[in-house]
Amino acid sequence: MIRGAYHVALPDRSSGAEQAELFVDNGGAWSGDGMTLPGALDLGYNPYGKACFGMSKAGLSEWVLEFSETYREWTGRHPVVYTSPSWWRRSAGADVGQVSPLWVARHSAAPGALPVTRGVYPVWHHVAAPADHDERIRVMTVSAFA
Repeated sequence: MIRGAYHVALPDRSSGAEQAELFVDNGGAWSGDGMTLPGALDLGYNPYGKACFGMSKAGLSEWVLEFSETYREWTGRHPVVYTSPSWWRRSAGADVGQVSPLWVARHSAAPGALPVTRGVYPVWHHVAAPADHDERIRVMTVSAFA
């Protein structure tokens, strides 16, 4: 069984480095066993307050890059970044797609435009019908997880 873990980002609570270390120490590490996916960093609208965590685009972008680089230092690879195009454009905007594979949540019939300048993203999270909710994930490029 292929498996993986994800970390819900709370950038207003602590640094990207601190959260990456906590994630790795608590089940979010990656191994090259062919069965473990790289950890995923879940970035989206803040369920506890301000949509962009009360941070500027530059501040959030720096936080994401710090998380990504710290995760790579601990595991040997970058995490997958899970986000929606609308939140990413509004809140972060950094082009982490050059180092981290993207898991894009876009609940429509087509993947649409990327939230970063990367040419292709490996995972598209979508629905085929309104009742599907979060049931459909399409892997676009397997090599991003190797």
